[in-house]
Amino acid sequence: MTKRIAIFVDGSNLSASSRAAGFRIDFAKVLKHWQNEGQVQDASYFTALPPKDVPSPLRTLTDWLQYNGWFLITKEVKDHLGADGIFKIKGNMDVEIAVKAMSLSDRITDLVLFSGDGDFRYLIEALQHKGICVTVVSHFSRGDDCQISDDLRRQANVFLDLKRHREVFELLRRV
Repeated sequence: MTKRIAIFVDGSNLSASSRAAGFRIDFAKVLKHWQNEGQVQDASYFTALPPKDVPSPLRTLTDWLQYNGWFLITKEVKDHLGADGIFKIKGNMDVEIAVKAMSLSDRITDLVLFSGDGDFRYLIEALQHKGICVTVVSHFSRGDDCQISDDLRRQANVFLDLKRHREVFELLRRV
């Protein structure tokens, strides 16, 4: 039976993980890798963006993704006043990721989740109860730069560490 795969990227979480691992992600390579593993039903990149009138280097990436086989799920970041009296920017995409995963759950056999956010442990458990194999990709280390929740890592059917699988994910500079 051919695997029917969905790839979900938690953009801000993966950005932090790839920085901790010490390299940039090649999204064309990521897509190609999982196309070789089965039939990719969905490849989605989830991120919060600043308002359109605010310049952001993230727009270059999101434009490239849209033209190269990825679905982009975005929302505008929100400013809020923290308890400490300091304005903070918030753009959590957890609900969007969970809703889309559950809406696809009857059409996929595998979910690849690029995130280390422990809030997704319950989502993974629910998907596993439906027979879906979940691979989590993030950065693991024993130091302060560890980017994955231990609960999430343990719940996943498969955990891939970015650094140990660098050849699959790394963006190489073109000469």
